[in-house]
Amino acid sequence: MKMLSLIVLFVMSMTAYGQGSYDAAGAVKSQVKKFEAFVNSASATLTVGEAVCLDLTADDGIAVDYCTDGHMPVGVITDTTCAVGARCKVQTKGMFETVVLDVTQGNAVAGSEAYVYTDGSVYGDTTDDGKAPLGIFLDSASASGTAQVFINP
Repeated sequence: MKMLSLIVLFVMSMTAYGQGSYDAAGAVKSQVKKFEAFVNSASATLTVGEAVCLDLTADDGIAVDYCTDGHMPVGVITDTTCAVGARCKVQTKGMFETVVLDVTQGNAVAGSEAYVYTDGSVYGDTTDDGKAPLGIFLDSASASGTAQVFINP
């Protein structure tokens, strides 16, 4: 019985690992983040907060470009600028404070999916099933600018 209790305790502790921490009001204090290095294969310089997808035409597994229909989002550029052909640091999981938001495609609603648009911005639109979701909005916004998104493509 003791062994069973230890196993249950171990499993419970492992599932809680990496979930982040919260303050007394329930706001996220810290969140585990994951980063990867990719190569910019877009035709322009990528900047911080722009969402990117794998470039399936490059056939190398590390190239990213602006997203088009049917592509798979991988994350958000964290470098201030990333020139064409340069390696970029991309956040692939966790909370990102300043994702570029374009509300002309749809307002951000806290708790709803953030979809990637073809110019690197994200938008919220519950009626557009054809776009690939990048993650979940953590706040609401009805004006273009930036938004908090929990990245989990």
